[in-house]
Amino acid sequence: MSLLVPTLARMTLQSVLRSRRFVVVLLVAAIPLLLGAALIAADASANEGARSPGQRFNGNMAEPLAYLVLGGTIPFVAMLLAGTVVADDVEDRTFSYILVRPLRRHQIYLSRLLPVAAIAAAVALLQVALFAGLRFLSYMLYGQGSIAMQHVDGRWVEVSNASLMATQAGLALVAAPLCALAFVSLFAFVTVLTTRYHFLANVLTFASFELLFGNLGGQGAGILTVTYHARSITMATGDPYGYHPALWWVAILALMAMTAFWTWLGAYRMGRRDFNITSAAS
Repeated sequence: MSLLVPTLARMTLQSVLRSRRFVVVLLVAAIPLLLGAALIAADASANEGARSPGQRFNGNMAEPLAYLVLGGTIPFVAMLLAGTVVADDVEDRTFSYILVRPLRRHQIYLSRLLPVAAIAAAVALLQVALFAGLRFLSYMLYGQGSIAMQHVDGRWVEVSNASLMATQAGLALVAAPLCALAFVSLFAFVTVLTTRYHFLANVLTFASFELLFGNLGGQGAGILTVTYHARSITMATGDPYGYHPALWWVAILALMAMTAFWTWLGAYRMGRRDFNITSAAS
């Protein structure tokens, strides 16, 4: 028996894209775009006082990508979208229309999770692409020929801004969708447990575990968080905060494993939960 129901997946995709929630998602996703525009203005101001063009341009964009995008807007978007998998329909008392279909619970869960995860991954890629694009635009305007300092294996070396930015953008484009998929699968599992107060539960989950332990670097529980591994990939061009650039491929495997684990756990819990709901018409 197939794990997915194409019709249900397509209906879920259309429902999310037409919802007001998706408008909020796009507004949140625009935050890195605003930061990129602000950095262009800052580069223009710094370039005015420089002796030569690009003298004060710093192409290192790993930190804003790692902390603002991967550790900020992407998980927040995942929280918003995760509620559309199960919790919103349970709250609206429309989930009974889905449960009466001759489908297994894990089919329902996976068919609704897949399109939501795809949207989250696409939005994550869009955020990174827009931010990196603005940084490259600023480089073309104010930073050509300049040199940035990069921390590699405990040494400071001179690196071309163009090379550094291209490498960091490529790594971030790999990390962003993996980070989004892992967060959506985690938050969707939480919504199956809580349904009614799912957004608050996800905020608490992120604040108590990801923010607390993810900022510990490679110490203890930090390696169990999505945040740590996403940052490890994006910051693989340097190791100033205890991340391990040589193990970026391990971080990719870790995020894939987390996504698979949380997806399985959510489907497992979905199949064993008793939804005491009535139809909206009753």
